[in-house]
Amino acid sequence: MIVDTHTHLGTYNMLGEKVDVTPDMLIAAMDGAGVDHALAFAKEHKLPEQGISTENLISALQKYPQLHAIGTASPFTLNGKKFHLLKDALKAHVLHGLKFYTGYERFWPNDRRLHCLYEVLAEAGLPAIFHTGYLWNIIAPKGLLKYAQPLPIDELAVDFPDLKIVIAHIANPWIVDAAAVVGRHENVYLDVSGYFAEFSDPFSEEEVGAFQSDMAQLHLRIGSLEKLLFATDWPIESMTEYVRVTRDLFPEGDVRERFFWKNAAELFRLEFGGANATKSV
Repeated sequence: MIVDTHTHLGTYNMLGEKVDVTPDMLIAAMDGAGVDHALAFAKEHKLPEQGISTENLISALQKYPQLHAIGTASPFTLNGKKFHLLKDALKAHVLHGLKFYTGYERFWPNDRRLHCLYEVLAEAGLPAIFHTGYLWNIIAPKGLLKYAQPLPIDELAVDFPDLKIVIAHIANPWIVDAAAVVGRHENVYLDVSGYFAEFSDPFSEEEVGAFQSDMAQLHLRIGSLEKLLFATDWPIESMTEYVRVTRDLFPEGDVRERFFWKNAAELFRLEFGGANATKSV
């Protein structure tokens, strides 16, 4: 069983061309990579032509039981109507979490305007996912890296100990800082998405070596890799290549299962049926 915990749908500017990324395209990529389930993220921050709104994402995934929706929210656009839409969808598990685009937008993780959503997420047992690390200028050239660093998540984890938190992209290049936050808080996890050069396939040997070195650093500083999540950032990253590279990181056993699907099942409250429920990685 493999669950990709970080993918995107909607309209994107890819290599200078606008592309409509559909659920069927995602399913095809999953089939090619041997991935069984995927979380698809909404994105609607200040660039409506990029990504897909939460409402449209929910509608688009209704026919796809192997795809699961992650909504989004911004302190700059959150209002009563949006709050209640997100609250109802989270409580009904139509949404399996919320992504916050810190850095792409200029706000801190512990922004008080978002506390109402963190309380809903904690009550529903679902995670808040934060963009951390490098910014893609084509999406938001006026974003600021200071908001995309992982250390401010420490404050949020202290103030909301019952809130599950995912630091996306292992906060690259601030991986050591991310390790400090994850090592301190039981409720904070890391996803490994978006590490490699955009649209590269295959990944370069140099980048694979750097990735393996950074994973070794995480293991050294945290003491384990059991709080990592398999994630790609598809369609920006190759799902097939991510499976190939990350399979080599883990020996057979529980940590491998946790990385590829068990952590995802628990964090995002996913249920699997049929043969996939017991399929080994």
